[in-house]
Amino acid sequence: MFDGTSIRGAAAITNVTCNCGSYYDRDKTIQIAFDDLRQSQAFIQLANIDAENLLTEDELNLFSDETRERIAALRQLRDS
Repeated sequence: MFDGTSIRGAAAITNVTCNCGSYYDRDKTIQIAFDDLRQSQAFIQLANIDAENLLTEDELNLFSDETRERIAALRQLRDS
């Protein structure tokens, strides 16, 4: 589900431009969300980042198909 490529993708999130505030604030939020990153918690932390609207579609595309599908399912639940 959450392979090494996905973890590298998660690390790349902090290097992408966003319109959600200063880079520092965004980086701090992501740092807190990924603090103590363990594979068992990685998807939950990624879902929390997405729920805070800190994850762009380009960033999401760095993750595996399965991870993207699970995030899409969570988005549908949140939007319903």
